[in-house]
Amino acid sequence: MYFVRLVLLGVILYTSCFVRPSLAQDNQLSEQQKQVYELIVSSLRAGFEKGDLATYMKIWAPEAKIISARSLTDDSHNVVITRAQNEQTKRILFSMEQTLQMKPKVRSVEINKDSAVVFLTVELHYLQQPFVQTVGERYLLQKTDNNWRITENRWWVEKDNYDGKVQVHSPQFYQQIDSEIAKLPKNTGIMDRVRLLYLARRAQQAFTELEAHIYALPNPSSALWYQLGWTATWVGNAQVSVEAFRKAHALDPNLLIPKTALP
Repeated sequence: MYFVRLVLLGVILYTSCFVRPSLAQDNQLSEQQKQVYELIVSSLRAGFEKGDLATYMKIWAPEAKIISARSLTDDSHNVVITRAQNEQTKRILFSMEQTLQMKPKVRSVEINKDSAVVFLTVELHYLQQPFVQTVGERYLLQKTDNNWRITENRWWVEKDNYDGKVQVHSPQFYQQIDSEIAKLPKNTGIMDRVRLLYLARRAQQAFTELEAHIYALPNPSSALWYQLGWTATWVGNAQVSVEAFRKAHALDPNLLIPKTALP
């Protein structure tokens, strides 16, 4: 799932919006619905608040996939990663000091025999800066051998709140950002392009352009390698992420590098 920290010159960027189920109260859920909901939340807290990769991955089915999107509607900018890619990139992320506090709320839990659909809204409070993201998620689960397993997670960001300034990420917002990208001059710097591609949730394009730019340079800077390290995690490419972080660290040992990416 989400929460990959994409450090773009010190700015964390995400986005999206769609019509969701109204907020449900815990006391409106049956015991079985609560069990499924709490299973997901316990997994998330283990990983993103405590850095416990084993507990986080325990409820993911072998065929599970994670979809990073603008909304519930598929488009060409979706990023889809496998369970293996998720585990590899989360191993990188969770080796950092965890500075995230989660405030999850259940939207709905629907159970039909051995399958379940869960909608959540999660407030992500970043403890080292005045930044809160509101993230929407949909989980699909299947019950196998009496155990619930996640088979799919789709996530999007509904709004950002940075020091009281709120940005709702609606379809109109994406239209505006896409238009700005289309009008960028040819001499626009790569980091400015990547910044806008992040805002537009065009992660694969951001990764492809940044990687190509770096390998065309004789001596890429530590900042470029560092950014590539984080960008690669978003698209599920742990190998490129580790290589990029190590090159960034070699140029600047003072950079905050994930422990599992250190040589």
